[in-house]
Amino acid sequence: VPVPRQEHGAVLLARHGNARILLPVGADPALMTDLAASGRLEPVTALLLPDGGHAAVNRPEWLAALDPTVVLVSVEAGDRRGRPSPEVLAALAGRTVLRTDRHGWIELTTDGERLWVTAERPTGP
Repeated sequence: VPVPRQEHGAVLLARHGNARILLPVGADPALMTDLAASGRLEPVTALLLPDGGHAAVNRPEWLAALDPTVVLVSVEAGDRRGRPSPEVLAALAGRTVLRTDRHGWIELTTDGERLWVTAERPTGP
């Protein structure tokens, strides 16, 4: 997914068959704004929320355009900055959201058609 050069972050898109997994690693608000403005957003099977679900980076319109089936949130237990933000979680209502603070490690596996999810703690605390 080509986007303008930024000082921080990267966007990785892994494709296998019909599966699309978007990993915006270390992305900041400017990078995500540029990505949304590029007009190249397509629905994804799975999405890793940038910055642990911080609202400034994970805008509702961006999340809606990606329409992820599974959302991963990498955040420590008791995050002092309040991540993931309640606004982001509200925008993801009705989707499968897996969080490392509740589910531990999370593994995604695909054959290009189906997606399997395995978590250290499947039900969370």
